[in-house]
Amino acid sequence: MEDLRAYYITPEYLTRLSRRARSWTRELIEDQMSRFSEQHPEYPELQEVLQLELDIRDGKEIEADEP
Repeated sequence: MEDLRAYYITPEYLTRLSRRARSWTRELIEDQMSRFSEQHPEYPELQEVLQLELDIRDGKEIEADEP
């Protein structure tokens, strides 16, 4: 299977996805997360971007990645 990170799921794409998700409803975000989970489980970063938006909306503390 071809790795979509090479030409589609790039850092720029993830940034655009994050920006777009800010204007989406919670239901749309959850729907997209479900679709990504089913259709592209090998790319967890797709769900992570959307989960981050939900966490921000819920006011959850977000831990920084370790350096």
